[in-house]
Amino acid sequence: MREPWAVDPLTRKVYLHSVTALLQPDEAARLRAAFADPHGRLVGPTLSEDGQAVRPLLTSLAADEAAAALRGLPIALEERLTALSPLHYLTDLHAPLIVLLHDRDDAVVPVGESRSLRDALAGRSGVRYTEFTVFRHMDPSKGKSSAIALGRELVRFGCAIYPLFGRPGGATQPADCTGPRRTLNSAMVKDLLVDPSTRECAQS
Repeated sequence: MREPWAVDPLTRKVYLHSVTALLQPDEAARLRAAFADPHGRLVGPTLSEDGQAVRPLLTSLAADEAAAALRGLPIALEERLTALSPLHYLTDLHAPLIVLLHDRDDAVVPVGESRSLRDALAGRSGVRYTEFTVFRHMDPSKGKSSAIALGRELVRFGCAIYPLFGRPGGATQPADCTGPRRTLNSAMVKDLLVDPSTRECAQS
């Protein structure tokens, strides 16, 4: 189930361009200008049939209304939007290790997208999923986390990406960042910096 989220202006801009990309340039520009805000209004000439089909998706819709609007899109645009989703390429993914990282307060890409990807990969070996609480789309300066909280999350980040680097001369044994919560202390941080294979990681 998708959760409401505060949309970042960059996300809104990319979304507008993606949904209107196949319209005539002048019509696409009108729609992008009118609905830079989801509560905007369009005035002027009547839209084309494709423009009328796209218009509802640029407004503020409930989930069921959005689903209905998506079903009414032109075939070419529906295929274009479908092709943007990584969910439709998972059968072509044969990597032995898949590391998914996401911040719960990401306003650019909602965490629900990574959760859907995680769920779609359920049952596959080598899939590791970690959520963070301070990075705000990889920019911790946007939050107001304490130094201790930021340090804990940085250690968890190190644990999460460690499997990507492997161990010299052998298979990767990922650090355990999914077990019971542990107390972060200076000795653990030192161990992580000196020997990334340590299994003492902080859990949120």
